[in-house]
Amino acid sequence: VLSGAVGILCNAFLFTLKLLIGLATHSISIMADAFNNLSDGMSSLISVVGFKVSSKAPDSKHPFGYGRTEYIAGLAVSFLILMVGVEFLKSSVSRIIAPEPVRFSGVLLAILAVSMLVKLWMGAFNRKLGRRIQSPTLLAAMQDSINDVVTTSVVILGMLASRFTTLPVDGYVGVLVALFVLWSGVGIARDTLSPLLGQAADPDIAHSI
Repeated sequence: VLSGAVGILCNAFLFTLKLLIGLATHSISIMADAFNNLSDGMSSLISVVGFKVSSKAPDSKHPFGYGRTEYIAGLAVSFLILMVGVEFLKSSVSRIIAPEPVRFSGVLLAILAVSMLVKLWMGAFNRKLGRRIQSPTLLAAMQDSINDVVTTSVVILGMLASRFTTLPVDGYVGVLVALFVLWSGVGIARDTLSPLLGQAADPDIAHSI
């Protein structure tokens, strides 16, 4: 729950920060990166809400408990993430076809660099907590934070490259980030569909049936 709460707060902060920067610079890639952080925040929200709801005791209407609530919420969020990814993919392709100038600012790049430091801290936080309680979920969250650092690095490199070429670099980088967002949505859908369809949590249980 602590990890989920930290994830919600940090990703909401990064989403707001990057969205404002994207609007100020007219950069489609930065705005796509902002919504990538938003999807991470939603994943953290699923973790918190899912843990709270799934821990409810079984009752007469739900004799098997509420454990699958988290997966239903995750599936809904995955569809939302996929829709956002598709929209940014279309916008990025349009930006390639009809390029628009991107405003460059050293201050804004520095702010993006700070956002990378936030993600690095989140990765270290989840790694420490994940190792302490032996949680694969938190260790996966650590890897996700590292992936976000790489994504933002690509965005920054794209902004720098756009200063030295007339090619629509921002559009191409936007496509890459949009594909990354789509990949995240597919991953969440894949991880939630299997338990909903009845996948056993323990392989030994599946073999014993």
